[in-house]
Amino acid sequence: GEPLQPVPGHHRRKLAAVKWNDHEERRVLKNGDNIPPVGEVVETGPLGWARFYYKDDSIIDLGPGTLFATQQFQMDGKERHITLRLLKGRIRVLVVRKLEGRSTYQVTTPGALISVRGTDFAVHTDLSGDKARTWVLGIRGQVTVDLARNHKKGEVYHQPVVVNTYSMLSAESAGGYALSFDLED
Repeated sequence: GEPLQPVPGHHRRKLAAVKWNDHEERRVLKNGDNIPPVGEVVETGPLGWARFYYKDDSIIDLGPGTLFATQQFQMDGKERHITLRLLKGRIRVLVVRKLEGRSTYQVTTPGALISVRGTDFAVHTDLSGDKARTWVLGIRGQVTVDLARNHKKGEVYHQPVVVNTYSMLSAESAGGYALSFDLED
């Protein structure tokens, strides 16, 4: 399918959301700007935030101090394939339309892969040296968090953890591998 273009005029920002592209050019996003294209990074300042409205009716809120990029956004008939990258900071994802067919909706962080099974969740990632901590809060519905683990034999395996409504997962990782996690129901 063809990449989905954001709806013009459906971006809101407050307090200096900025973005840059491969050429390290920066510009301030203004209210009504298009959502930055796939691959471009959005950074919000310490007091900044941004809200993006996508054509599939999804809403993405970025909190203060966030680095975020859309890695993939495609729709083809009833299928959609969306991958969002949270490098640090906070996002809230609201998926309005149910996924149909062979659809995927994912958020990646330095230590986890979150796959949407429901409709509303929040993710916060904090970096400290070579370690990252990711929190996933289920607001409504379910999400699956895939934690990459290092087996004692040196093999990598993935441990899926389901986060339900009103549950929170906290995971610590280093080098892309989960070191520990805690799930609060």
